[in-house]
Amino acid sequence: MASVAAAAAIRRIPPPRIYVSTIAASINRRRSTTETKQPTVYENDQDHEKCFIQENELRELNRRHLIRIELLENDYRQLDDDMAQLQHEHNALLKQKRMLEEELERSSYHATSNVDLHVYTQRLENECRDLRSQITLREKEKFELNEMIADLEVQMKQARERQEEWRDAYNELENTLAIETVYRGNSLIKHFILFCFLGNTSMSGEQQQCHQAELDDFFRLVDKRLLSESEESSNQQHRLVSILEAYEHELNRLRQTTRTNDDTIRSYERRLAEQQSMASNWRMKNTFLEKNQRKLIDKIKELNSERRQLIESSAQKRTRRRAQPTNQIEQKQEKPPVILPPPSQPEIRTYHLTRSRSLPSLKSSNNGRQSRNDSGVVLNDEIFNHQSQSIIHNRRRIKTNTINQLVMHTSNHDISKSKMRCLIEHIHTYTHSFRRLNEKRNTDAQQEKEEEK
Repeated sequence: MASVAAAAAIRRIPPPRIYVSTIAASINRRRSTTETKQPTVYENDQDHEKCFIQENELRELNRRHLIRIELLENDYRQLDDDMAQLQHEHNALLKQKRMLEEELERSSYHATSNVDLHVYTQRLENECRDLRSQITLREKEKFELNEMIADLEVQMKQARERQEEWRDAYNELENTLAIETVYRGNSLIKHFILFCFLGNTSMSGEQQQCHQAELDDFFRLVDKRLLSESEESSNQQHRLVSILEAYEHELNRLRQTTRTNDDTIRSYERRLAEQQSMASNWRMKNTFLEKNQRKLIDKIKELNSERRQLIESSAQKRTRRRAQPTNQIEQKQEKPPVILPPPSQPEIRTYHLTRSRSLPSLKSSNNGRQSRNDSGVVLNDEIFNHQSQSIIHNRRRIKTNTINQLVMHTSNHDISKSKMRCLIEHIHTYTHSFRRLNEKRNTDAQQEKEEEK
């Protein structure tokens, strides 16, 4: 009965936390003590029987302890195997976590690059719209200038025609005056004047008739506009004096008209030269604007080609990332999670992957403050529209407001630092390119202002 009670007590007692080496040392120590123990001398048979019973009980206890030790050794071996398996699974989980962090970093990088591309394309579209409006304005100005040039050419033709008419009239008057002076001459006029002043008493009747006929022919040749009716009815002497005065007055008037015509011709020529210079300036401005338009169109083509190259490179990166083996990751995700309680309880943080329209950020539940060591991305609808369908499907499996427990490591700090460096480099490159564009715009505007002045 005592042996049964001892066995029950042994079953109830929990196994001690001892290692195999200490157990083996205790067993060897016991064996050495039992082997080197000297034989005891008993006085009577009752003591011998009691000792024999105690020896049997002790041997039974020793046998049970040995069985218990073997069971404990088997349990420790199984625990070692389980620990090795758990360590292997832990390494696999760390590797999977690292791969997920790399994929998250790539997705955040592509998200930021896509956002930058959207901003850049919007700016390019705005610039193209402004350039198109400027081109339409320049075309309207060009059309108006062509109309002005056509009107000026018509006015110049009319001025030249008037100039030719005045020159022809002046030449005709000079010719008539020369003919009159040649055919009539000063001698004939003097003769008629002397004859009229001296009188015609010494002439015969026939001579007087011939002289009167010549005077009538002379007065008939004179323009009627030079003589009034009263002068026509007066005597011949007054008529000749009035004709000479009228001729002098007409000559002065014709000279004055020729001077005024010469002045008008010079003013028209001056105006024509100014209009020609203005037309040449407008043609130069038009050519300059056409050159600027061609340059801007070439610049737009270059920017569109750069944008196409960036889109192609991002698509190639997406295809490369999609070509990576994702089946193993999905199989590993299907395994049940293994919770390993560490000896010292670490700080476990919960992270919410949310979808919003803000910039990439990862929200921590540590008192509502955002950690610098966290690395995350906010999924944007505009980014989903430009990415492949498989990546969209894989990303939309992440539900909103889901809590994911992640084990934080010191590598997150390095990842966030590298990410920040990449973002800062991209921001610097974009700002430098936009500064160059603004400088070019300012220089073009200054050149146009100087040319207009």
